[in-house]
Amino acid sequence: MSSSPKLIARGQLASEPLATLLVRLYDSQLSGTLILQTPDGHKNAVLFSKGAPAKARVEDNPVYLGEVLVDLGLVDRRVSARARKSAVELNKTHGRVLLDQGSLDETGLYVALREQLHRQVLSLCDMPESTGFGFYQANYLASWGDPGTWRVKPLPLLWRALVERLPMSFRENILNMWGEREVRLRAEAPVRRYGMTAVESAVINMIRAKAMPLMELEGCGVGNVEEVRRVVSALVISRQLHRDGEQKPPVGFSEPPETPNSVAPPTKEEAARARRSIDRRTQPRAEVHEPRGPQTNSPDQEELRQLFSEFEARKPVTHYDVLQVDKDATVPQVRAAFFQLARLWHPDRLPSELADMKSFVTSSFAKMTEAHQVLADPQQRSEYDARLNEVGEEEQEQVAIILNAASAFQRAEVFLKKKNYGDALREAQAAFDADPVQSEYKGLYAWLLSFQAEPVFGEILMLLDEALEADPSNVTVRWYRGQALKKSGKVLKAQADFKKILELRPSHMDAAREIRVFRMRKRSDAGSPSSKGLFGRFKK
Repeated sequence: MSSSPKLIARGQLASEPLATLLVRLYDSQLSGTLILQTPDGHKNAVLFSKGAPAKARVEDNPVYLGEVLVDLGLVDRRVSARARKSAVELNKTHGRVLLDQGSLDETGLYVALREQLHRQVLSLCDMPESTGFGFYQANYLASWGDPGTWRVKPLPLLWRALVERLPMSFRENILNMWGEREVRLRAEAPVRRYGMTAVESAVINMIRAKAMPLMELEGCGVGNVEEVRRVVSALVISRQLHRDGEQKPPVGFSEPPETPNSVAPPTKEEAARARRSIDRRTQPRAEVHEPRGPQTNSPDQEELRQLFSEFEARKPVTHYDVLQVDKDATVPQVRAAFFQLARLWHPDRLPSELADMKSFVTSSFAKMTEAHQVLADPQQRSEYDARLNEVGEEEQEQVAIILNAASAFQRAEVFLKKKNYGDALREAQAAFDADPVQSEYKGLYAWLLSFQAEPVFGEILMLLDEALEADPSNVTVRWYRGQALKKSGKVLKAQADFKKILELRPSHMDAAREIRVFRMRKRSDAGSPSSKGLFGRFKK
């Protein structure tokens, strides 16, 4: 039938394990329902939104919300049991009953539902290899459970599935295909966002320190051989390792910041109440005066503008400053602080009357998102605190500035990938201003200046020259300079940079293409009657 849902993919877990299928669906950013059916007819389903799980119905080994709530310490076991019984009697969801009773708030429910979904999907990875699957461009779970209009955090889920749930035979095939090549992390690999364990992070740090074959890595004493092989196979599948000819970015490179889409937009009263709640948890702040004189915006909009302005004036440095929590804040307190801030700061909820602040709000919310991701993850938080504590009190601010510069640089790269040059330039400038000695920060900032309406190539090329003088073997910065030279009309000098790139990295396909196109045009022009005049226009 023409109205039948479109079947996007089908197969069997014997040929494609669910762990790798999750990566494929995430890569494709597909939305729809994955149906998994065992030979005895048991059906399980996972709803996907933009490549990430949003809801699941698990028939085999279900994960109950009550167990998750108790495990997270959000609800007492007896309260959860009574609510579950009431849910059956009232024909409501367990979570809705707890909300109605006041035993749980929206933030706690969101966190629990996300953890439940995470566990459900991982449990499905253990289904027998004879299980068949089909992905349909339809929502078959619309009437099941909560709305499911949000997505689970995809990167930690993908990582756990690849490390813990990939069949051993499949893992060994991946590593055999990798062979004796060096294990070398790609510069743009977003591994910090994958929620790794301490051992997994130690393996990553060893790879960062020195590229080496797998056999040598196994003998370094960081984790046992099995742990190392699990990590490396996951890095290969998620494209975090350097491989000649690899054109696709690492999995997760462009993953947007996490957003609390499962929480309904706040009413005016809720927004004001959330702000007062945040204020009570923070250090004493300057008195907020009501705006005087004629007003073109409503009081609520002016309150938001005042809140944004206070944040800008306060210039928060550490992640704790950004979320306005103490250094000993618990994970639930960190999460609560983030979601309360997100109700007011999420760019999609910014009133049209405050459109002039969109760029600042977007940048600030990105900082809040990163602070939440780090401080809510025990491993990342421990590493972050260790970096802050390595120096004395008087130097901690400078360390935090350097860390924030690195984060701004990563955001700039993501915006550049999306061709959002305005936001990319803003973040790159923030990174460069905070830590100007970093060649890549300076190089990216200079390159993004070339996308302005009237670029000043003298200034741009001077910055790129300085960056390369400090780090002559930096292929990325040299590529930026070659492109800037080409844009400014200095074609022959640009070709010199492209040739140097191929000396440093023979697999750089973009530089090879630039040289090939240049030679083709040169041969074509050489046969033209006006070739002399054409080459005369090239600047040396």
